[in-house]
Amino acid sequence: MAVIPTYPGVYVEEMSSGVRSVAAVPTSITAFVGRALRGPTDHFDLPAVINSFADYERIFGGLWTESAMSYAVRTFHRNGGAGPVVWGSRTLRGAAEFIILKLRQMAGQLQS
Repeated sequence: MAVIPTYPGVYVEEMSSGVRSVAAVPTSITAFVGRALRGPTDHFDLPAVINSFADYERIFGGLWTESAMSYAVRTFHRNGGAGPVVWGSRTLRGAAEFIILKLRQMAGQLQS
């Protein structure tokens, strides 16, 4: 409906275009994939969202000299990071297989 100006100024008429806005999603999610002293699975079925290093210690066993990931997660939290997603495997092969699987899935999505 047209606006009938009653005094000088700028008049804006908003019209629905039918286009829906994009929903806001987080864009700063950190993910760690690697070896862990222990974990809920060696098959990477589900990731674990870690809210503190204490959570990491409880789920994945804490610091382990064979795992660079454990030190990275600790440093991440010490520097103010929050809520990383962690996939942990006891074996290096398990971590490598997970990465290869995810890369293949991503490549398949790009080709579709």
